[in-house]
Amino acid sequence: MSINRVIIDTDVGSDIDDAMALALAMKSDDICIEGVTTVYGDTNLRAKLAKKLLTLGNAHNVRVYAGIEQPLLHNREVWMAGHEGDGVLDDYEMLEVEAEHGVDFIIRTIMGNPHEITLIPIGPLTNIAAA
Repeated sequence: MSINRVIIDTDVGSDIDDAMALALAMKSDDICIEGVTTVYGDTNLRAKLAKKLLTLGNAHNVRVYAGIEQPLLHNREVWMAGHEGDGVLDDYEMLEVEAEHGVDFIIRTIMGNPHEITLIPIGPLTNIAAA
């Protein structure tokens, strides 16, 4: 069986759904996570949340990239539950995320590996649309 190379694009935060998706992908023998990109709202905070989850899952080698914060049309406010990272990140912990923008990472990785990468968008499709 072949390994599926994936990029997970997420708005990980208060809800358990994206954290569960990351956990399942980390533990799958069929998936190789090439990188994680974050979207919507405080994408740097979301990137640090994703990095913490990956670290807890012993996926230290997976790189995380912050992406686009605002909806493309800027026609609505970003809504956050208001407790993103509370109890998980203390003062944004000193977790390192990549300096490269998430959209640039998506483009570079897809173009550099034609027909080899599967995108798994589990948040708003802003990064995907921009890429």
